[in-house]
Amino acid sequence: MDEGDWTVISEEEGRTYLVEIKDEVQKVKGIGVIDTKQAFSHLEFGETTQIGSKKLRHLPPRLPEINKGMLRRAQTISAKDAGFFITRLGIGAGDRVLEAGLGSGGLSMHIARVLGNSGRHITVEPRSEHSEVGLENLRRCKAMWPEFPSHDHIEGYIEEVVEQITE
Repeated sequence: MDEGDWTVISEEEGRTYLVEIKDEVQKVKGIGVIDTKQAFSHLEFGETTQIGSKKLRHLPPRLPEINKGMLRRAQTISAKDAGFFITRLGIGAGDRVLEAGLGSGGLSMHIARVLGNSGRHITVEPRSEHSEVGLENLRRCKAMWPEFPSHDHIEGYIEEVVEQITE
C-alpha cells in the first residue's frame, strides 16, 4: 500500500475502520494515535496485527466493510433497500443514473459499485453539509475499488438545476 491509499481494518467484535495510509503519526478514531503506513501497509488481506489491546484484521475493501466504516451525516439507505432499488430499476454496467439527494452517499456507493467503469453517475444535492460527506465517501470508494463510474455532482435542488444535467 502506498501513501494516500485507503484500507479496511476490523476488530474481532466487528467494528470496522476505513483508514488512510499516511507515513506520519495520526489519530485514528477508535484505534488511537499511530503511523498507519507502519502499522498496516505490510499486512496481506486476512492478516492480523495488535495495536494496544486491539487485535485488528486487514480486510479487502468490499462494499459491506466500506459501508460499515463510512462517514455519516444524513440518514443512509440500507443495503437491503439499495439492492431493491438497483434490482427493480435494472441498473447495471454501462448505465447512466441520475440520483436526486446524495446525502451521506449510502445509495451512491451501491450504484457506483454496480455501474463499474462503463457507467455514468450524476448526483444532485441541495445541502452542502450533506454533499461534503457523501462526496468524501465516494472519493474513498474510488480510491479503493478497481472500477468506478464517471461521476458528476451538482449542488442544488434538482428541479432548479435541470439545465445543468447533461448526458
